[in-house]
Amino acid sequence: MSLEVLTSWENLEFGLPEERACACHLKINLFDQSLTYVEDLVRHETRNGVHVSAYPLAEWLAWNWWRLRWEPRRATLSWRLAHCLTSVGEGYIWPNITVVSDGERVLISAEPTTGSAAEPIRYLSNHAGVIRADAFEQTIDAFVERTLGRLRDQRIPATDLHTVWAELLDERANSFCAERRRLEAILGFDPDEADTGMLERMAAEGSRYGFSAIEEIAATASASGHVSTIEQLRDLVAREGAAGNPRETVNVPALADLPAYGSVEAWRLGVKAANALRESERLGVEPIDNRKLENMLAIRNDSVKKHPERKAFAFGFDYGNQERRIVLRSPYEVNRRFEAARLLGDRLFKSGSDELFIAPTTYTYRQKLQRAFAAELLCPVKGAQEMLGDDASDERLDDIAEYYQVSDRLVRTLLVNNGILPSDSMRIDREPQADRDEDRPAA
Repeated sequence: MSLEVLTSWENLEFGLPEERACACHLKINLFDQSLTYVEDLVRHETRNGVHVSAYPLAEWLAWNWWRLRWEPRRATLSWRLAHCLTSVGEGYIWPNITVVSDGERVLISAEPTTGSAAEPIRYLSNHAGVIRADAFEQTIDAFVERTLGRLRDQRIPATDLHTVWAELLDERANSFCAERRRLEAILGFDPDEADTGMLERMAAEGSRYGFSAIEEIAATASASGHVSTIEQLRDLVAREGAAGNPRETVNVPALADLPAYGSVEAWRLGVKAANALRESERLGVEPIDNRKLENMLAIRNDSVKKHPERKAFAFGFDYGNQERRIVLRSPYEVNRRFEAARLLGDRLFKSGSDELFIAPTTYTYRQKLQRAFAAELLCPVKGAQEMLGDDASDERLDDIAEYYQVSDRLVRTLLVNNGILPSDSMRIDREPQADRDEDRPAA
């Protein structure tokens, strides 16, 4: 399996009955690489595993299951407590493993710990990998069920874990409950913490406009939990949106031959789609001007060039096959081009499925696919490499950015992620093919 959580049951003489019953030697492996490789500072030895109790880990996984499965990365303490195993606690030293979902796939990363005089072990693993979300679910389910089986064998029938897990399974089996728990998690709330009225409103909007788009809006929620309503977005797009005709969107038949959505890394699928579009339009590695970009997205000319007030995110509505209206986020033209390309990628993959489509600002699979698509469409890596030649100076990168009308950071990130420039030429984020700094103009 891609992810394994292995337990060898042991004896423990202290602690609560359920904790003693589930004492074990725990090993966590990802693609046959150990995430629990430790140095024993007392015995001066290393080993692949750690002596803990499986009970608190199983309880933590059950309680945080919805957030682990659906919540995108956020720079908050609440997010870290729900996504990093170091917060399991209960007196044990847990590995520094972080779980990050983009909705379709799950990034699991382990980093070494520094250790201290008060801690007898130090984790040495430094490894990360991405697995399918269903594989993550299967592994966690199996581990929790195995822990419950151990409790049963030890004649401990009623614990908090039994209660939490039974409730979780009921929620997952009920589509109504599951959708609300999923929205809560995407918003960054623990179960039953989100405002009920807001959840009901968002669920109703999802039924009308498509749950995938509503979930992407939920992922953009601020720390206070504020989420734009569909009514607010419709009012904004009616006032400021660029108009067009959905039927005139560029057609790319080759997209039907690409891997299924979610089946491969988002960046890989985005790049393949961009290349398919460039090939069908016979663009080679030439730059795409605003007029061409607007025509492919089927919006009126000069929509990209306008510099309105900054918005929370770029989005659009398709009113059947008759009308399209979009709003772009940034006041800078170079970034508005990138946003327009992202929305084009979203329409090509989601055409006809949702009336509302958006370019989300958080690290969902949809966002990563869009960004990879937009980067390759606007600045094909082959063309950038040809222009670069043997000159990797900042000035040459600026020339490439100006030629393709993209940000200089996009060019640098693209070349680093494709191994053309060394990784030490910039700080590389974990998400490949991404131009993070959308809000600044090209240098």
